[in-house]
Amino acid sequence: MTYVTNTYNAAGCLWQGIGGVVYGIDGQPVPTDRGYVVHVFNDFIDRPTNVGSNSEYGAASGWEVAVDQQPNTQLYFVVLESAIGTEISPRIQVQ
Repeated sequence: MTYVTNTYNAAGCLWQGIGGVVYGIDGQPVPTDRGYVVHVFNDFIDRPTNVGSNSEYGAASGWEVAVDQQPNTQLYFVVLESAIGTEISPRIQVQ
C-alpha cells in the first residue's frame, strides 16, 4: 500500500480512502454501463461504490471509497460485484 498526500479535498490528513480503476480481462477500463460495484468492507464499514464514480483515478472506471477520518492500519477487503451483488472478482486485502 502507498500513502500519498491528500490533494483532492480540504480534509488533508483527516481522511483515508481506497481508490483505483477497474480493468477487464482485455486490459481496457470496464464501461460504467455494466453497473459494476466496488465493495469495500471490514468489521466496521460496508461501503459500495459504482465503477466510474471518481474520474480522478480513471475517466472510464475510476472509483474511491473513504474509510476513515485519519490514517489507520485496519484490514479492508475490496471486491468487484455485479449490479445484483454477485462477487465477480477475488477479494483483495488492503491494509
